[in-house]
Amino acid sequence: MNLNLTQLVICDEIIVGYVSILTDSMKLKILEDEETKKEICNELNISENNELPAIKIGRFAIDKKYAKQGLGSHILANVLLSMLKLSKTKIGFRVIIVEAYAIALDFYIKNNFYTRESDKEILKKNRYDKKTRPNKVF
Repeated sequence: MNLNLTQLVICDEIIVGYVSILTDSMKLKILEDEETKKEICNELNISENNELPAIKIGRFAIDKKYAKQGLGSHILANVLLSMLKLSKTKIGFRVIIVEAYAIALDFYIKNNFYTRESDKEILKKNRYDKKTRPNKVF
């Protein structure tokens, strides 16, 4: 059974990273932007108790030797383009979710993802998370 798709990123026959994507869902009621939530409910004729089909980047990593060179952003852009193609031919989804470790949160924010306000509050209270708990998931 195919629960996820993991692809290796190979450059000059060297594995430099990987990305794992899977289908998921998101409860509409967790959206904090009330205007967006209302717009989605009206457009799809659903209530906020419904779930939206989603695709999730479950794990995404670049070897430390190749980090901080823009490679991750480049690969992420290609992953997002692949997801767009998937949405047109294979699976339908309305949301892209990232299950990011605390240590990678800034990377995703830099690449135009955003965190929920509740996650921002947790981060403010626990500034130490990135160093003492780098594997905490947001």
